[in-house]
Amino acid sequence: MAEKRERLDVVYDVLQSILKSNNKVGPTRLIQSSNLSPAMFKEYINDLLGNGLIEEELVKSKKFYSVTDKGFKFIEEYKVFKNFVVELGL
Repeated sequence: MAEKRERLDVVYDVLQSILKSNNKVGPTRLIQSSNLSPAMFKEYINDLLGNGLIEEELVKSKKFYSVTDKGFKFIEEYKVFKNFVVELGL
């Protein structure tokens, strides 16, 4: 059985999924690529929007998400943190 992802890991995965789609992705593709249920997706998207890590854009009544500067900063700091944890052997 797969190990449950920690909250920060999910946030990182969602942000990375957006970036892999040229920093502009719709909700359906993002749900699939981030491997979240629709309910969990909605929770994470609301948190990411509320914290300014992503932004939502409406184009012809369709939603698209992109990573903000603050989101890019999170990604960089997350990588540093994960490397630190690996170096400590935790």
